[in-house]
Amino acid sequence: MANNTNSNVDLKKFIYDSVVAETRWLCTTIQSQIQVEGDSIKSAQNNSLDKLCQESAERICQHILQKVQLEYTKENLAVLFDYEKHCLELLKDYKEEIKFSTNILEDIRKERANFFAETLKEVSNTLKETQVDDSITSKWIQNLVNSYTDSLNVSNDLAEESVVAQLGELRAKAKSVANNEAE
Repeated sequence: MANNTNSNVDLKKFIYDSVVAETRWLCTTIQSQIQVEGDSIKSAQNNSLDKLCQESAERICQHILQKVQLEYTKENLAVLFDYEKHCLELLKDYKEEIKFSTNILEDIRKERANFFAETLKEVSNTLKETQVDDSITSKWIQNLVNSYTDSLNVSNDLAEESVVAQLGELRAKAKSVANNEAE
């Protein structure tokens, strides 16, 4: 943003200086064609002419700068619109993959909840019914929980890696499209 501001200031100064120079040249040309008698009239005319040149240059400069800024804004909005359009197209193209990845992660969460809410209770009750020693039951359940949690974590990590890879691919395609549009 600061870069654009500096760029606008430089552009405004360039336009202003150019317009002032051209306006002065025009006014000098007109003045040389009108021969006015007397030094006091010429001095007052020169002061008035300088003020007129500066006011004219400022108005012309503002008009040009507004036009340039409007075109610059339109150009940026067009690039942004195209980028967003391509992002939506990519999402549309990858809709099924995104749904699939989301469903896998959801299934893993449901399986984890089901394991702790139902399966673990059933295993614990079965071990109690078969009258297995409590210390053995405790170690066995602890090993089962650790093993099952590790398995779910691996599944979750693989699913998340797939999602991250797909997001990376989408970002790369979106950047590629944005870079192509900017050129």
